[in-house]
Amino acid sequence: MADQFNHFVYQTNRVIGREIQVGIDQANHKYLTGDYIVQAYATYLDHSEEVIPVGTYRLEAQRKTYQTLYL
Repeated sequence: MADQFNHFVYQTNRVIGREIQVGIDQANHKYLTGDYIVQAYATYLDHSEEVIPVGTYRLEAQRKTYQTLYL
């Protein structure tokens, strides 16, 4: 399977250890498992935020999410 590279902005509040579980910000769309280049915002359970550096993150499965879009 060829990797696809797209730019997304997303937020998540699922932090397991140091691994951030990502959610894609396009409701009702599915994306192939693979490597995506993203700019991320992590929102922690105490409502603090952290900007995750632009980098390559791997999606392990297709999923639909309904997250808040940051512009």
